Amino acid sequence: MTMPNETTREIPREEWVDFFNGFSQQHSGWLVTLEVLDRDLGAQLVAENLPLRGISSDVQENDEDVILINVGETPDEHINHAIAGPVHVRLKQTAQGAHEALDIETMSGATTLLRFRVTALPETVDGVMAHETQERAAP
Repeated sequence: MTMPNETTREIPREEWVDFFNGFSQQHSGWLVTLEVLDRDLGAQLVAENLPLRGISSDVQENDEDVILINVGETPDEHINHAIAGPVHVRLKQTAQGAHEALDIETMSGATTLLRFRVTALPETVDGVMAHETQERAAP
C-alpha cells in the first residue's frame, strides 16, 4: 500500500538487468531488511539489518526469470535469496525522491520486500549533498 507521502515507480522488465546493476552499485553496503509476504505462509523475515551486497536479474526468453538478492558480509550472515518468476519490480521512494524499498512480486502473488534501514536521496548516494545540488541550480 502506497502512503500519500511516497511514490512507487514500476521498473519495466527490459530494464531489470541495467537497473539492478546500477542499484547495486549505488546501495552496496546499505543496511537492509528482507522479507517475503505470502498469502499462504504470511510474512517471513529473511534478513534484518544486513549489508546489501548486490542484486542481479537473469532475464530469460522463456519467462523463467530469476532475481537474486545477496546480503551479509561474514560467512555466518551471508544470504543469497532467489526470487523465481518475478513479474513486477517496483521502487518505492519518498515524496522527496529518497529510496525506501524495492517491492518484487512473483507470478504466485508472493512479494519480496527489500527495505532500507535509512532512506537517502539519490543525489546523496553519489556523494553530492542535496543542498549543493540546489545551490548550483539556483540562478
